[in-house]
Amino acid sequence: MLWAGSRLFEPRPAMGFGSGQRESSSGNGSERSLNNYSVAFCLGFALLLGWYGLQISPYSARFAHPAWAEAAKALGEPLSGAISVEPMAGLTLLMKILAYGGIFIMALYFGRERYRARTIFVAVAFSSAAYSAYGLFMHFSGTRLVLWFPKSEYVDSLTSTFINRNSFATFAAIGVISALGPILHEFRRLVVGWPGWLRSLQSISEAGSGVLYLLMVCVVLNLAALILTGSRGGIVAFVVGLLVFLALMTVLREIRMRQFIGLLVLTAAVLFGFIYVGGGFLGRRMGGDLTATPDARIDLFHVERLAALERPLAGQGLGSFPAAFDRANDGSAINDTAWVDLAHNSYLELAIEGGLIGLGGSLILLGLMAALLLRGVFTRGRSTSFAIAGVACCAIVGTHALVDFSFQMPAVAATFMLLIGAAAGQSLSGAISISQHERLRQANVPIGNAQRGRQVLSGSAPAIDEVLRPINKTDDLRRLAAELEALVAAHKKPAPRPAEAAAPPVEAPPPPKPVAPVPERPVVKAYKLPRFRGDRESS
Repeated sequence: MLWAGSRLFEPRPAMGFGSGQRESSSGNGSERSLNNYSVAFCLGFALLLGWYGLQISPYSARFAHPAWAEAAKALGEPLSGAISVEPMAGLTLLMKILAYGGIFIMALYFGRERYRARTIFVAVAFSSAAYSAYGLFMHFSGTRLVLWFPKSEYVDSLTSTFINRNSFATFAAIGVISALGPILHEFRRLVVGWPGWLRSLQSISEAGSGVLYLLMVCVVLNLAALILTGSRGGIVAFVVGLLVFLALMTVLREIRMRQFIGLLVLTAAVLFGFIYVGGGFLGRRMGGDLTATPDARIDLFHVERLAALERPLAGQGLGSFPAAFDRANDGSAINDTAWVDLAHNSYLELAIEGGLIGLGGSLILLGLMAALLLRGVFTRGRSTSFAIAGVACCAIVGTHALVDFSFQMPAVAATFMLLIGAAAGQSLSGAISISQHERLRQANVPIGNAQRGRQVLSGSAPAIDEVLRPINKTDDLRRLAAELEALVAAHKKPAPRPAEAAAPPVEAPPPPKPVAPVPERPVVKAYKLPRFRGDRESS
């Protein structure tokens, strides 16, 4: 966060803006939009942190929670108090939130370059697939361990290295979407236009990279692990995120409506196939009679609603949910001796701890991220695959947060912020490939395509094989070829008209120039040197 703050005050390049003028180069435009967005995000983030810090500080004693007065009366000594019921728990959560914000802002800066953004998505897909593979091995081998600890919760569910199956379900769903982003990016490079299914499969099989096939394996592993968790909320959230992913592809005319329906049918068939083969536990939970075994979340939500209404504006302090739940629980909805440390609704928990101020500030920041991603989806001509994947991840996490607390797990929160930051960096204007940008910057060559084509023709640019090496080679090669043809056509002389066309007069060759005679060299007389005694006889 200190690095991000110092980055905001670096000298900005000259923009060259005037009335009705656009940026002089894509790099300047990228710096301008990046700085504007960073200032807005960091300002809102600092205000939110300031509010949470005020809750746990003694300076808020004037608005202290009534529990402090009750504790002072029971102890018989005065207590200064604060808005928060548990300041130390709030300090711990403040540290986590600060770390998540730092991950996002760093991913935002480095994710502007397409190569790094793709690397982030591929790394998350591979790592989540490794967790899923470990979970599948432990599940089918019958080993009831989490690493080397005995598994005491959710014994029949696949949880990998997680304890809660719902948290791992969110993590696996994010892993599927993080693999679909680079897969879509690769398909755009290989499949041009709207060919048929067979032609598309032929292009992919002939020119697909090894990373593409590994990403497909990651999708299968994460999807299998997601089904075997048995998490109903995780499956529903994943379906919502996948629908958002496919819907945005349809809106952007990446696929036709017929292909959209075909992909929906194929996805449903794959999901039901996994459920039938290895996810019988999830099938029983989905098909069970919910009225016979009511979900305990309904009783929890009733108590949490009472806790939120106790102090609706200021809240009861960051990290104070367990104490606030105990105060509101009178035993009518759930046993008053039950210990509940996390709400099964992250929005309700934010309302209880931060009040309307904290809930509104958090939603504004998350809305700012989602708005930037949607802006990138509908305004960016290239690299929208990562923005689409980012919006789908937001749909997954936001949907599952309605019935669970997966987003409050550090593994899920940190991974989510990393992906959203990289996708937001690709949604900014002027995001380009790192290899192309670095080479052109070092060669002092403008990034504009027309200027680059002119320099290549004149020979003043670096070698053409060094200039033409972006990540998406096809588009740049076609664009440069069109520019080269236009420049060649502009320099080509027009053909003469038929009326004016006449055979040019044949000129006689000029007479050869007289060659001056070469003077003869004088003949040199050779003299034989006398031989001295002791010299060897010469042959």
